[in-house]
Formats: sequence, structure tokens, C-alpha cells
Amino acid sequence: MISLPVESPILVVDDNEADLMITETVLERSGLSNPVELFSSGAAALERMEGVLDGTMPYPMLLLVDVNMPRLSGFEFLRELRAQPPFKTLPVVMLLSSSDAEEDRIKAKALGADDYLVKASGVDAYVRLIDTTFVNVPGSVSLEDAERGRVVASS
Repeated sequence: MISLPVESPILVVDDNEADLMITETVLERSGLSNPVELFSSGAAALERMEGVLDGTMPYPMLLLVDVNMPRLSGFEFLRELRAQPPFKTLPVVMLLSSSDAEEDRIKAKALGADDYLVKASGVDAYVRLIDTTFVNVPGSVSLEDAERGRVVASS
């Protein structure tokens, strides 16, 4: 199980509006109580992460990122995110996809993803996947905590 501070947001990045809504529903039905922020493109999510750097947005604890997006794929998004020092230690970056291709898993790990989950078919199965992977703990993580390597997530 991976522990997520309850006050730190979860960011979901997916170009498919239906998948965004499904993931939001799954997170609402799961045992997690984190605020959820939805982004329909990697560029919009990277812009949000700039807010972390300038102190206007809270440091997220988890990013759920679709692999197959136009313009900026999940892999490209992850490469750009990890290029910024404060986000090299972002505790968990999950690349969610309908693809179970081994080469996608290998590429995700090479780019710094902490794990790779295949999108579950059906909301109930997706909720079980989230609930068996994550659990909430009190607190939040700040940019300063992350820069000092003091993050709460653990497995």
C-alpha cells in the first residue's frame, strides 16, 4: 500500500473527457479523501505544476497520467515533469493506460514513473484497484518538504 497525505491533491491528466469523469467517480468512491484536480492535457497539468513552483498551488501527492494523449503524450509529460528538480521526488506518478504492452511499462519506468497500472474495466474494479494500492494518512506535503526529500508517501 502507498500512503497518501489526505490534504495533498491528486491530479488526473487525460485527454478523454469520459475517462476523466470515470476516474473522478472512481476516486470519489474509493477510500481516498484527497482533493482531485482534472486536466485534459499534459500542457495544462504542467502549467498547474508551475503554480507549485511559484507557491500559488499545493504540491500534489499523486499524478494519474494517461499514456496516449495528443500533442504531449503521457511519456513526454513525465519527461518534462521529471526534468524539474522539485518534481524528481514527486512520490508517485502512475501512468494509466488501456495498453498492457511491456515496452510501455519499461519506458514508463525509465522516465521515472513509480508504477504503471492498466485502466480497469468497470468502475467497481477500478475502485478496488485504487483501494488496494493507496491509503490515506493525515497531513500534506509542501514543495519545501519535497525539495528536502521529506515526503510522506510510503509503500
